[in-house]
Amino acid sequence: MERYKSFVQSIISEILRVKKGNVISISAELYNSAINSYLSNDIPLVEELALSIRKSAAFPILDITTANLQNRFFQEIPAEIHKLPIPYYSNWVDLIDIFIEVGWQKFSDEFSTTFDDSEMNEIGQNLIEQIFENNKKMLFLNFPNPQLAEHINFDFTKLTEFYFDAVNCDYRYLYKQGIILKDRYFSSANYIIEDITNVLELKISKDQALINSGNSSENKLIVMPAGFIEFPLIRKSLNGIISAERIYYKSLLFKNVKIMFKEGNIRFITFKNEQKENFIIQNALMRSNSNCTLTLGFNPQITSHCNYALYDRAMNENITLTFSYPGD
Repeated sequence: MERYKSFVQSIISEILRVKKGNVISISAELYNSAINSYLSNDIPLVEELALSIRKSAAFPILDITTANLQNRFFQEIPAEIHKLPIPYYSNWVDLIDIFIEVGWQKFSDEFSTTFDDSEMNEIGQNLIEQIFENNKKMLFLNFPNPQLAEHINFDFTKLTEFYFDAVNCDYRYLYKQGIILKDRYFSSANYIIEDITNVLELKISKDQALINSGNSSENKLIVMPAGFIEFPLIRKSLNGIISAERIYYKSLLFKNVKIMFKEGNIRFITFKNEQKENFIIQNALMRSNSNCTLTLGFNPQITSHCNYALYDRAMNENITLTFSYPGD
């Protein structure tokens, strides 16, 4: 499809700036399902990536598994076998110049699996640490599939269209826009978020801003859709009330929620709609720790929500507060 070619060309030439002789790992997890689209959805993009990389006189390595095989590895193989030592990851990273993760599963921690999550996280963490220590590039495409659409209760066709609208953008313009916004809005550390009736005071660590605009020279780890500035938020600085248009928590979505903070502590939470799930998000927010971030989205292609936090945070003029939990 033409939109695959257009997107892949942007990845190769504008985002990753692939050079002759580069070795590039393309990792994808396909789905064992009676629904053919679970398999066919990722394949055209993986193929287009491999072809485009080879046309650039670089070398693609396909690292493809299935969800069923991934589960069986952790169910049927003893831990001492699949827990490979650090030299394995070092050798693998030495071979590869650029890593591409096609799907959203590796980046998101919201989705349960049938194997031991701690084992999978440890393996993934070892690999990512080696990538950063060796100054290699890594791109998370966060490409959607029907499982994600079902999880967020969003039409799959519309979600795919949303994704391509978000990623088929001018990355040179996006980079320039990110620099302008950083210089314009983040010269200070103290800010307020306000609407007609509420004001929330906060303080950021302005010297630790991370601009994700799809520029691999500035950021070795790129997460799609690009177009957001993220930096640490000092939790104890939160004072006042914020009206959250949306709150995302795992597969749950809450709309029009008010939260009152005093010196970083949550004093009360009110919901516009009464439902049994309200207790879940209230409990989760109360358990959140001091680690939190503030994100400003500036992707001009994203003008509406799709119910998925990793996409919606890049929405133009969107402000996102993200809270973490013990163990994250």
